[in-house]
Amino acid sequence: MALFSDKPQRPFSGYPRTRRRKDWRGREWYVVDIRYLSPFGAKAGDNLGSVMALGLLCAAIYSLSDNNVTIWWAWAAGLIAPFALVDLWRWLCRRLLRSHTRVKLSRDLISIRRRRPYNRDRITGFVLLEDYDRMHAERRKAQHLNMIAQRSKAMPAKPRPLYHGERTRQVACRMDGELVPICTVFGQQEFMAICVRLNAINDALNAELGAGLGRPLDPSADSPQGRGGIPE
Repeated sequence: MALFSDKPQRPFSGYPRTRRRKDWRGREWYVVDIRYLSPFGAKAGDNLGSVMALGLLCAAIYSLSDNNVTIWWAWAAGLIAPFALVDLWRWLCRRLLRSHTRVKLSRDLISIRRRRPYNRDRITGFVLLEDYDRMHAERRKAQHLNMIAQRSKAMPAKPRPLYHGERTRQVACRMDGELVPICTVFGQQEFMAICVRLNAINDALNAELGAGLGRPLDPSADSPQGRGGIPE
């Protein structure tokens, strides 16, 4: 799924999915459905993908042995294919482990994950935060495991992936000097698009109330080429 596009888009189109709805009282809401991959989901998806590859390898060996297959290329395909497609298994598992968070904003209220609504005039913006504790703990663990591998002369084929590093941020709402967490997202383009979208909607609502100029709702107003600044 492309997050950015060179084509002119409608306001608030693309990622994350954004709709404008009315409730039974007639109040209009911007409903932002955020589907994202968390660091836990990314790690679990990678592990499950590896387990699936190993399981398919065992199944292939059992099937070939049980049917007394002697053709060499059939054995080669059965042994190589499960691990040649390991990235595909991991991608599928990550897609299945994506999380969902809904944020609703109206002119006077904001609701996060179906909690009780807050007054929107308390919001000063949406920000991205790093989880320094988990990031440093994960790096220390990776360094420790690499040192053990070096001493045993069994260096891993490639560095261990980090799931709480530069590719992970927590999206939070700054409210009355406090931070209200919304979601922790693995993927730089995704968390940047989410934060930009929420700030753009907040600015648009402020503009509707006459509290400020806000950001232009027409993407063509951002530049002469008609390109919007809101990620898809």
